[in-house]
Amino acid sequence: MFGLAQNIKYLSEVNIWGLGPETAWQKVAVVIVSDCPGKSNPNMLKVLEAMAVYQDGLAQAAINGEPVTAHIYKYTARSHMDENHRFWGGK
Repeated sequence: MFGLAQNIKYLSEVNIWGLGPETAWQKVAVVIVSDCPGKSNPNMLKVLEAMAVYQDGLAQAAINGEPVTAHIYKYTARSHMDENHRFWGGK
């Protein structure tokens, strides 16, 4: 996760694909696939929550009595916690 975030940070600092540094990162999509929050590593969920891309308790097992088979979330975030628990983010 840290290496991925470092690569995205790099894209936000250089001129790549003929785009300026402020827009190059917008061409990147990161998909995180998880079986379910109950089976995910709690520490990973805490990191994702700190990055504002996950909210604990948001997912529901059933809606109107019908079981939920998938949850799809879309977030745009320009912040990251490094290995020393320091934050950096976009301007």
